[in-house]
Amino acid sequence: MYIYIFVTLVFVSILGIMWSIALLLIGRRDVVAERLEQMRAAPARPKEREGLPLLKKVTQFVAGIFPPPEKLLSRYHTLLIHAGSKWEGALLFFYGFKLILTVALPVIFFFTAFKFFDFKMGVAITVLLAFVGFFVIDGYLSYKARKRQEELFHELPDVLDLLAIVVEAGLGLDAALTRVSEEQIFTKTFLALELKQVSREIMVGLPRADALRNLYERTGLEDIKAFTAMMIQTEKFGTSISQSLKVFSDSLRTRRRQMAEEAAAKTTIKLVFPLVLFIFPAIFVACCD
Repeated sequence: MYIYIFVTLVFVSILGIMWSIALLLIGRRDVVAERLEQMRAAPARPKEREGLPLLKKVTQFVAGIFPPPEKLLSRYHTLLIHAGSKWEGALLFFYGFKLILTVALPVIFFFTAFKFFDFKMGVAITVLLAFVGFFVIDGYLSYKARKRQEELFHELPDVLDLLAIVVEAGLGLDAALTRVSEEQIFTKTFLALELKQVSREIMVGLPRADALRNLYERTGLEDIKAFTAMMIQTEKFGTSISQSLKVFSDSLRTRRRQMAEEAAAKTTIKLVFPLVLFIFPAIFVACCD
């Protein structure tokens, strides 16, 4: 009896191992096929979120009734550019949505949950919700801009390496920018789209220095500002472009590694809070019992 059970278990184990290996191989083939399909597909620009038509009309109507001040308008315009939002009407949409949230959140709370609190607490929560509605759009746009700048920072060293290789192969800098922006591994990245914009501006007659400065204005990334200054100085003094690109790319990689080491060093401090709040109380309760 035990022999039959042992043979059955061995057979089931072998069958399970073979089935797992087959699924693993099939999954790998699917990943490879999907990757090849993505490389063959034509590059497509990421679609911008345009929101619902009714919501757009309402926000634009509200923004028309209460026009934004010039300082706030300029700040929102800069945030939207750094966040990569280029669709028409984005400025009025976000400002109108900000005004709607500022009024809607306290009103909804007043007519739904205000009666469950005493008067002072209800008023405090209403004012707090008004502040949250007023600043939540600013936080969202700042987060999107910061996230895009982080992705640009991580993409920049690889793009500069490829740009240096293309320049060493004999292409001019203008043609090299176009060639790198059309490379399959970079076509769907934010930096490739910005380099395409730089190439278009140069093709229509804008000086290269001004096109690179516009690149910094659209991204707001200090490393791109340093890259722009380096390219302008390289062109002005006649030094080697490829060598300058290599040195700058190495410095960016060194900085990226230092940032990773700094983040790793902070993990021990960040672990203190979950340890104190969740693990130590459980250990204390278990020891007391």
